[in-house]
Amino acid sequence: MPEIAELQFIEGPQAGQSVRLIQPCTTIGRSESSDVVLEDAFASRLHAKVVAQGEGYVLVNLSRNGTKVNRKWIKERHLRDGDVVALGAHTKVRYVVHAQPAAVISHAPAESEALGAGLLTEDEPQEVPAVVDARRSLLKRPKVLAALGVYLAGIAGLAMWLSLQSDPKAVQRPAILTKEEIGKIFGEQLERPVDVRRAREELQKARSLAATAHLNSRNLYPALMAFKEARAFSPQPLGVEDRKRYEGVKQKLVDKVYEYYFQGRQRTETRRYGEARREFRTVLLLVPDENHPVNINVRRHIEYLDYLRRRR
Repeated sequence: MPEIAELQFIEGPQAGQSVRLIQPCTTIGRSESSDVVLEDAFASRLHAKVVAQGEGYVLVNLSRNGTKVNRKWIKERHLRDGDVVALGAHTKVRYVVHAQPAAVISHAPAESEALGAGLLTEDEPQEVPAVVDARRSLLKRPKVLAALGVYLAGIAGLAMWLSLQSDPKAVQRPAILTKEEIGKIFGEQLERPVDVRRAREELQKARSLAATAHLNSRNLYPALMAFKEARAFSPQPLGVEDRKRYEGVKQKLVDKVYEYYFQGRQRTETRRYGEARREFRTVLLLVPDENHPVNINVRRHIEYLDYLRRRR
């Protein structure tokens, strides 16, 4: 039987939450279908899983973004009490083992108790228990029953009124990103195990894409990501020229994305929903990665736009 354990969120947007491991296999990821849903935008839709094995649990990485345990990249690891697991860019959870509950031992009556049982005669009245079930006695009182009925009816009425007032298909207005926030998101660095060959390949790809980005702005994002991958896989920082190329690509991408993002917001405020949708769709073409925080935010704006158009 596996040990009694839980995952405690210690860093990230879900810090303070905890999840008890009770299934043979617990999936972890950003997807709503995961057993443990992560709110970290940099986590994969299916990031990892925790599998019961023997008396403990094994953590298995399922994301190409990688998973760390105690700051080391892992593919699969038998978890130990106190291990810290890093998922996505900001989320960390601690694996905590709890002591097994003590076994319940049945109490056998003493010999004197056994011998004394059943010695009462018919002439000796048995003692009536002095303790009365307070709840049962209260429920026998008409006033208590009436008050309870009024209370429950009031709760039911309130719930019905709230359900009528709310729109079950309502979509909340998403957060609005500033240009500084977009720049900070694009500047987030990746973490990869050292791989000189991969670093060289990514750097060559980044240079090629950066050279054509002025002809096709859709090459900006893949160029930026290739530079970031090259820097993450390499044991050395980027050279001076490549660093300039990286900064130039990042700034152009931030400018382009914010230009269309801002226009989308403006069109939304003036209720030109069709035009706003086209502006936001252009941002998705510039940042096509569905796991990227900017892409996620823009798709929520489009969902909000569609909701506003339905209400007209």
